[in-house]
Amino acid sequence: MMLVMEMARPAIEVQRERAERLLNGVRAAVLVALACAAIGYAPPLPRSVQRANWAVLIPALAWSLAQFWLDAHRYVREQPLPSWVALVNPLVDITAVTAILAGYSFAQPSALALKSPIFLAYFVILAARPIASSTRKAAAAATLVVVEYATLVAVLLLGGRIPVTDSPIIASGSAAVSFLDEGAKILLLIVAGAIATYATSWHERLAETYYRESQ
Repeated sequence: MMLVMEMARPAIEVQRERAERLLNGVRAAVLVALACAAIGYAPPLPRSVQRANWAVLIPALAWSLAQFWLDAHRYVREQPLPSWVALVNPLVDITAVTAILAGYSFAQPSALALKSPIFLAYFVILAARPIASSTRKAAAAATLVVVEYATLVAVLLLGGRIPVTDSPIIASGSAAVSFLDEGAKILLLIVAGAIATYATSWHERLAETYYRESQ
């Protein structure tokens, strides 16, 4: 079984490399769209929110563009994309989302940090892992999402930066947040990460089966 997997691994890595290139194209398009939105919505936004947006968008877009150069350089030298790129991509994506949420905590109201819809980007990142990562990398990304967001919530709530209420209903219409809401969001991240990891493992087993039957 392990021998078959090792024999199939080169073909799997080729497909994962193609997926990373595709995801980088999507990443660049999304970042450009977000940059345009940041420019369009800049006038009514507090300076702290504008700074948070650009402090994250500029480095993330630079990294995405650098990957296009790496990919072109790879074709010139007929070399595969460096393996560390697949490790750095989810780290950069996840940390960028956490960083922009942390930046929003300096805005008014500070609850914007935990109520911003950019939180949903975590799920998009996890959803992309099965087509571009190994099971270990997907599990690491899933763990990193939970750790980073849970740490952010703990720092903001325990540090008193955001008012807290026991009622999710009151929290929905005020500048406060509830422990129940944040606990539910962390639980959803755990479930999404587990599903992404399982899907990645399933893809690996499927590729192994396909390779074995094709021999």
